Amino acid sequence: MMAEQQGVHFDTQREADDYVRKNVDELQRMFRQNSELVMEGLRLLSNVEQRAVSELAKTLLEQTNAPAAFAKTIQTDVADNPAMLRSFSKAINSFYDCGDFHAEECVMAVFMALFPMEAQPYSCYGVMLWRRDGIEKAVDYYRAIVDTFKSPILDYYASDCFREAGHVDDAKRVLLRAMKIARSEPEHYASMMDLLESSMKHFN
Repeated sequence: MMAEQQGVHFDTQREADDYVRKNVDELQRMFRQNSELVMEGLRLLSNVEQRAVSELAKTLLEQTNAPAAFAKTIQTDVADNPAMLRSFSKAINSFYDCGDFHAEECVMAVFMALFPMEAQPYSCYGVMLWRRDGIEKAVDYYRAIVDTFKSPILDYYASDCFREAGHVDDAKRVLLRAMKIARSEPEHYASMMDLLESSMKHFN
């Protein structure tokens, strides 16, 4: 069962502002320099079944050398657009069974670049690492990211990874944190509580 996507959490507004600024700058740099990985990811996404995603990918490919138009598209079609995020998530999932890890990495680069404040791209990347490079690589990745972001979704995926790798204390720690955040923000995470409570049974 996939956890629903919500924004990641920061302890202070300054942390959030710095993170947004960093990722916007990185996004603009990648498209400005026509990053091979991102450009290939956009080309792959331009052919997916999710029409909203394919149309957005085609538009961004056309606007890579038109910064003003590019920025407007991001503002109108991507920023604060849960429907687009859900469509992207479905499109990314369609690459999981293709057996082409390079293609997965390319579309993942686009997903992470366009939605830097959402948990879903980072959890999807962890799943890809686990499948491609093995569980210990995924453990290293999740250790780093859960120390940076406070997200019940990331904590849930990290806990599953840690538990399967035998790092039981770490698994329980991040799952307890996920439950604490989810209970404190039911308007965002009520739908996750059954999933988190079910996972906690592994530690009883």
